[in-house]
Amino acid sequence: MHFAEAEDTERAIRYARLAARKAAAVYAYDNAARFLQDAIDGTEELDRPADRVALLEELGDMRLAAGRRDGTIRAYEGAVQLWKSLSVAANSDGARLYRKLGELCRWGWYNPKTREHIQEGLRLLSDAPDSPDRVKLVIAQASDYYWLRPEAEADYAAAETSAREGFRLAQAIGSAEDMSAALDALAGIYWLTAQFPKMRAVTEERGPIGEGLGYALERLDYLAMLARAHAFLGEFAASAAVSQPAYAEADRRSLHLSLLHISADQAGVHVLWNRWEEAERWCSRYEENERRAGYESPLHRRITSHRAKADAVRGNTEAALEALRAIPDMLSGHPALAWSRPFGQLIPAIVLGGRERCAPLLEEALRLADTPYARLEVQCLALEYAARFQEWRIVDEFGDDTLARARRSEGPLFIARCCRALATHRRALGRLDEADAFVTEGIALFRRLDCPWELGLALRELGLLRMAQSLAQEAAGALREALTLFDRNGARPDAEQIRALLQ
Repeated sequence: MHFAEAEDTERAIRYARLAARKAAAVYAYDNAARFLQDAIDGTEELDRPADRVALLEELGDMRLAAGRRDGTIRAYEGAVQLWKSLSVAANSDGARLYRKLGELCRWGWYNPKTREHIQEGLRLLSDAPDSPDRVKLVIAQASDYYWLRPEAEADYAAAETSAREGFRLAQAIGSAEDMSAALDALAGIYWLTAQFPKMRAVTEERGPIGEGLGYALERLDYLAMLARAHAFLGEFAASAAVSQPAYAEADRRSLHLSLLHISADQAGVHVLWNRWEEAERWCSRYEENERRAGYESPLHRRITSHRAKADAVRGNTEAALEALRAIPDMLSGHPALAWSRPFGQLIPAIVLGGRERCAPLLEEALRLADTPYARLEVQCLALEYAARFQEWRIVDEFGDDTLARARRSEGPLFIARCCRALATHRRALGRLDEADAFVTEGIALFRRLDCPWELGLALRELGLLRMAQSLAQEAAGALREALTLFDRNGARPDAEQIRALLQ
């Protein structure tokens, strides 16, 4: 290369890097990535591998901010390979690259080499125990011990030990960002082990720590985890309130991955809360965010499941069936979350009815659910299936265990649904006093949760129980209240069934 040509290339690199940073400053991450790629090509032309390593790392950072999983991993791994080839390569630089790869697991971006990356980063920093990157690697290791791993490979005790050690180290170096990340790892452990009050308490502890953080992803992650914890504990209004400012911030910064997760989570919250129109609004937001992001996410399956349930409840049977048929062809997530695919189909399928449609989905979901949280979700739904189709062998196998799991979790919606299903079972077996205790507990919980459709189903069960007890007036009162709730909630098929019972 002639000197003049080298100078031209040098100027082009400087221009591309400056343009990339300007684009990133206004959250135009894809434009920024294109400019950076031009700069990377220029450094290759000039045979400057060290500069190319730095630019690939910068590209990975921007791809991460844009929510582009494959591009992020390629950029960081490319930087690692080039760093290894440098004649003079600082351990601290390599450790930082390995740390960034190791941290991706926390954001749900699985890489088969994650554990290898973390261990190599820790090895490179074995002589630097106070390094900030070592603190981050210890916290990343906590997530790797349990997140996106089959139950047989998870080690919750080691994960908790590592998270607490990470918090201690972060405190010692005064890093609020790392303290927050360590508490996030702890909250994730309590999520997957279905200890929802602990999940909320640890997440709330992050709040004051994160107040001064300028790092948007950390702040948004805290709010997203808090919204989930509120939802598990039946605090739906609190979940919605937390998500509004988080959504606005993610929207302002064009953080597409955060927007997708917030809108998908809130669509689910409003389905749980039986607010069908608001759920539809969040589903539409999700689809708009996906269009803006320019890629489809496995979260789309959840959105389709939420819509299918809302349509099924309101009697839009064809729309619900069409959505149900579409789910199997949609993008799948990580294999550790495979249970969620049949589970997501089963939720609306039970409302629609049809034992032949539901039975294989339930069997697959039960087979795949192996974490404590997954088993709680699937087994609770299994009891609803049993009550709908009078499959009492399922209650015999899972009834006591599922109720115990629900009570340990302290999730009121899980407990209430178990109680309602077990009330149906006890009524069918003629154990009316037990049925009475279960349905009374379920109704009280659904009233507290303000879930009108779920409460209507429990009141219908109470009406049927009072009929079995020859208490006609009380039966009619429960059924009339259920009818009022169903009419107000747009649950046409259930309302028609109640009208038939009242004739």
